[in-house]
Amino acid sequence: ADMLDKGTGFDSLPDSFIIFITSGDALGRGEAIYHVERKVEETGEAFGDGSEIIYVSSSFTKPETELGRLMEGLKCTDPEKMHYTVIKERMEFLKLEKEEIAIMSSMFDEVLKREKETSKLEGKQEGVIKGKLDMTKSMLADGFLPLSKIAEYSGLSLEEVKNIKQSLSVS
Repeated sequence: ADMLDKGTGFDSLPDSFIIFITSGDALGRGEAIYHVERKVEETGEAFGDGSEIIYVSSSFTKPETELGRLMEGLKCTDPEKMHYTVIKERMEFLKLEKEEIAIMSSMFDEVLKREKETSKLEGKQEGVIKGKLDMTKSMLADGFLPLSKIAEYSGLSLEEVKNIKQSLSVS
């Protein structure tokens, strides 16, 4: 949609290619490569819109041809053995990128693990504090124990127990 400025004719569009690399002979006619273009059905003429679909069989491996060398290069896992520099460089880049992603992923997993452990610890601490507060409130509500004993049993300071008692009487 954004390939042409408003008012520019479609003939100014760049040619476009869709390339399918298949594991075998996609059309079953014994060819290594097929070029498919659009045509006007009524006249049989080529439409000429610059779009083309290409089917390439990856099973074609004749190293004496450019297509054969290309297919071998795409199957090759060792960049040093590749014929085409562009593919070789891209493969080396992707391999490096894959290794970097693995390292970053491992680092992220480690940070996530530490964060979970910290969150668990914080959650446990919050649970302990809530438990102490609930126990203190219950003992204060019963009214049988002196504040010093409630502080001793709850593990809170006497001042904290007094503050809790005051907040209960206010609410």
